[in-house]
Amino acid sequence: VLASCFGIFSLLCAIRASDGEKKWGWTASTILFACALLSKVSVITLPFVFLAIEWWRGRLRWSSVKPLYGQFALCGIFGVIAVAGKSKNLGSTSAEEIVFLSAKSTLLYFENTFFPWGFSVVYPERSPVLLSDPNIFLALLFVAALVLLAWICRKKYSMVTAGLLVMGLFLIPNETNFLKNGFLFFASDRYFYLASLGIIPLIALGVVLLLDRLPKNGQNAARWITAGLFTLVLGTLTFFQGQTWRTSKAMYLNVIKHYEGSALAWNNIGNLWMKEKKMADAEMAFKKALALDPAQMSANINMGDLERERGNFVEAEQYLLAAKATIDKKPYVNMEEVAPYYLLGRLYDEMGRREDAVKAFAAGVTRAPDYAEPLYNLGVHLEKVGRKEEAILVFQQAIEKSGTYLDARYHLAALLAEQGRLDEAIEQLEAITSYVPNFEKAREHLAAMRAMRGN
Repeated sequence: VLASCFGIFSLLCAIRASDGEKKWGWTASTILFACALLSKVSVITLPFVFLAIEWWRGRLRWSSVKPLYGQFALCGIFGVIAVAGKSKNLGSTSAEEIVFLSAKSTLLYFENTFFPWGFSVVYPERSPVLLSDPNIFLALLFVAALVLLAWICRKKYSMVTAGLLVMGLFLIPNETNFLKNGFLFFASDRYFYLASLGIIPLIALGVVLLLDRLPKNGQNAARWITAGLFTLVLGTLTFFQGQTWRTSKAMYLNVIKHYEGSALAWNNIGNLWMKEKKMADAEMAFKKALALDPAQMSANINMGDLERERGNFVEAEQYLLAAKATIDKKPYVNMEEVAPYYLLGRLYDEMGRREDAVKAFAAGVTRAPDYAEPLYNLGVHLEKVGRKEEAILVFQQAIEKSGTYLDARYHLAALLAEQGRLDEAIEQLEAITSYVPNFEKAREHLAAMRAMRGN
C-alpha cells in the first residue's frame, strides 16, 4: 500500500510536470519514486508507465524521456539489488513456467475484475506447469488475444492499448514470485492492485459510452442508478469477502473451499486446530496435507509435534526425520528450515538419547553456519549434559555471530562463573545490562560477582 501511494503520487507529479504546471514536479516525482522503491521494488516499471501515458496523450517525445534519467538510474540500481535478492527464486522456476504461470495469473485477474467473487488468500498451483494443461493453454490464448486487441486498437482506440500496456507493465515485476517457501502459486491478488489502474478506467469508459447511447432525458437518472447498483453489488461482495478474512481459520477454510488440493492451507488449518487442542481434526488436516505433498516440511514437523505431545516418540521421530530429509536435499537453508534439527535434538533429549541429541543440534549448526541460534541451541544442550568446556566455546561462537545475543551471554556468564573466571563472567553481564538495563536477574548476578571479586 505504501509503495502504491508513493508510486501514484510520483506518477501524478510527473504528469503535472510534463504539462508544465509545476516546475519542481520532476524532482518531486523522482524523490517519491525513490520512496516507492524503498517500500517495495515491484513499482520499478513506473517510469515506463509514464511513457505509456505520454504515448496515449500523443506527447511521447525525447523531451519526455530526458527528465526521467534519474528514475531510470534508480531502476538500474534497485533492479540489480532485486535480481540478486531473488536469484534463488529465479533459478527455481524455468522461463517456460514463468511464461505459463504469468498467462494463467493474468486470466485470473481479469476473471476477478469482471466477476469479483471466489477470491483466495493464496492461489496454489498443484498441476504440472505444462502446455498440455487446458488451463494453461486457454490462458495463453487469452493473453494472445489481449496482445492482438492492443495492437488493433493502437490508433483509433489508443486508450485501450495504453490501459493494457499499463496493466502489463505493473504486472511484469511480480512474474518471478511464483515460488515461495517451497510452495508454487500462480497468482496473488495484491499483485493486481496497481495493475488494475490500467483496466478500471477502461471499464469506466465502457460504462460511460453505454450510458451516452441512452436518450438525453434519461442519462442523468441512468448514471445514478448505475452508480447505486455498482455500490450495492460491490459493497455486498466486499462485506461477504471480508468475512473470509475475519480469522485465520476462516481465511484458510476459504482457501480449501476453492482449492481443496492446497497442502499449505490444510497444514495451516491443522496448526490452528492443534492450538485449540482439537487433536483429531489437526491430525486429519496434517495427514491431508502430507497426502497432497509428502515432502512438506511443516506438515511433517507438525505431525511430529502432535505425536510427541501424545507421547508417541517413535512416530514423532519418523515424521521429524522425514522433515529433515526434505531439508537435507537443499544446498542452502534459512533459519526457519533448521527447525527439524532442533526438534529432533529436543525429542532425542526427552527420549534420553543424549548423544543423538548432540548430533542433531550439531547438524543444525553445520547446515546453517551463518546463524547464531543453532549454535545457541547446541550450547544449551552441551551445558545440560555436562560438556561445559565445549558449551563455552559454542556460546562464544554464537556471540561472535550476533553480538547482542543476550541469552547466549547469560549462559556463558554462568559457565564462566562456575569455573571461577569472574572477570570474563562480569564482562558478559555488563554487556547484557548495557543492552537491557532492566534485566533484573543479570543485574543481581552482576552485583553478586562484583562483591565476590571485591569491588
